[in-house]
Amino acid sequence: MNTVHSLAKSLLIFLATVTCLCLALPAKAVVTFRSITPPTAGGTAPPGGTLTASITFAVDMGFECDAIDRVEIREGTTVLAFRNFTVLLDGCGGGDPRNELRTGTISAQLGASSSPHRIKLWARSYLLSEGETQEFVVNVVQAPTVSGAFAPSPLVAGRPYQFDWQSSYATSVSYACSPVTTGSLAFVGSGSLVPPESGSIPGTALSAWVGAPSNCTLTAVGPFGDSSTFGPFVMTTVAPPVVALTAPTDLTTVQLPASAQTV
Repeated sequence: MNTVHSLAKSLLIFLATVTCLCLALPAKAVVTFRSITPPTAGGTAPPGGTLTASITFAVDMGFECDAIDRVEIREGTTVLAFRNFTVLLDGCGGGDPRNELRTGTISAQLGASSSPHRIKLWARSYLLSEGETQEFVVNVVQAPTVSGAFAPSPLVAGRPYQFDWQSSYATSVSYACSPVTTGSLAFVGSGSLVPPESGSIPGTALSAWVGAPSNCTLTAVGPFGDSSTFGPFVMTTVAPPVVALTAPTDLTTVQLPASAQTV
């Protein structure tokens, strides 16, 4: 009985000691993002350029004896941009890092070739605690382009022609044509070209268009509303060539033989 009592007493003393030690240890430092303003969901990069994606943040430690010293924008494990912070070692009575709220905006340059991008914020503390945000998806596209041409050029009145167009990174393509000279009988029209990627429109040139050219412009619009134009280019029509029939000038008299003559 005394042995059991002694073992129970020893166990209570051990548990009390462990409890005191745990209470004496500092709380686990946790990287805490207080607020995040995510980047735009996507946009258009200029030709050969990149799109700027920015994240605004407020972050600190959930523990007074540690401090954030670095914040990064990452894509996977690749660091795209970062910001370092100065840590004051006067926290928790002196000698320890002082927890402070870190705020700011970090921007990264994203290209269209590897879109969509999945970026996030990552933060590290002076005592090497780490934390990160969720991933944000950013779609980057190139600026739309478009071009077109008539075949043949110039058009010939009364004869067939076709108009061909090609575009890239465009969700819609439209055309608009107006007379070069106000009041002329030149071709006038506007509308959408479907499909926007490429196509061909056949037609027959009218004689009224001869000597009455039109200015035409193509407009391509991308998925984020950015647009580009091609033109104005001139739609010109000429009269068909006149084929002249020339009578022969050498009229030779053929003398029939006597046997072939009619009596």
